[in-house]
Amino acid sequence: MVAHQNLNLARLPIPPCPRIILLCLSIIPSFGLGRKENFAQALLFFSKSRILYKLPALAPAAVSRNILTLNKTNYKERTIMSNKTNVRFLALSAVIAALYAALTYAAAMLNLAYGPVQLRFSEALTVLPAFTPAAIPGLAVGCLIANLGSPLGMVDWVFGTAATLLAALGTAAVSKIQYKGLPLLAPLPPVILNALVVGLEISCLNGDGAFTWSAFTLANFGYSALTVGLGELAVCLVLGLPLVVLLEKAGLRKMLAASQL
Repeated sequence: MVAHQNLNLARLPIPPCPRIILLCLSIIPSFGLGRKENFAQALLFFSKSRILYKLPALAPAAVSRNILTLNKTNYKERTIMSNKTNVRFLALSAVIAALYAALTYAAAMLNLAYGPVQLRFSEALTVLPAFTPAAIPGLAVGCLIANLGSPLGMVDWVFGTAATLLAALGTAAVSKIQYKGLPLLAPLPPVILNALVVGLEISCLNGDGAFTWSAFTLANFGYSALTVGLGELAVCLVLGLPLVVLLEKAGLRKMLAASQL
């Protein structure tokens, strides 16, 4: 690579136009390619070096104005792109939240959404954080909305939402562990976290269905964690894993990943 400081094209016996082309080719590696700011820097170099062969030197003020204009343009472009990304992120989160709530209410109609044995169809969506971070708030908000109809009341709002949020974070954390390009461990955090957190919640219910820490026993916790975990495992294996394969085979991973902030 020839540095522009060591290149004196004015003494070369070639016409001006080819000399200018060679000058540009010698400067491009110094400034980089593909950015408007680099073009402005090249103009500034031209104006200071005065080697454009009888072309009038650019005034520093004019070059400064060009640089400021280009910087403002780039800032506006970055702002627009950032706003579009934020909108996609929020829209996808809202869609996931709505789907989770709707599927949970559908399971509630079959008496499968609340209680010691839960088979929420919506739990199949807990694999989505492996594909997009927008699923993390989407699942948490969707679970909160779904648990508004829980007979356990505010206790389920807190424990259920916390379990779903922690599970979503865990799924996102293990998403890079893949087998043949598939995040097969994605259903594991929801199974474990729901078994522990929701199992703890149910084990603290007394005979009247009210939450109290005095009702907690290891036997109750073990039984509740086992039943909740088995129900979660069944949904994740029967619905969650096929959803992972479907999203991957349909090429939806890139589309979902485009919603990242």
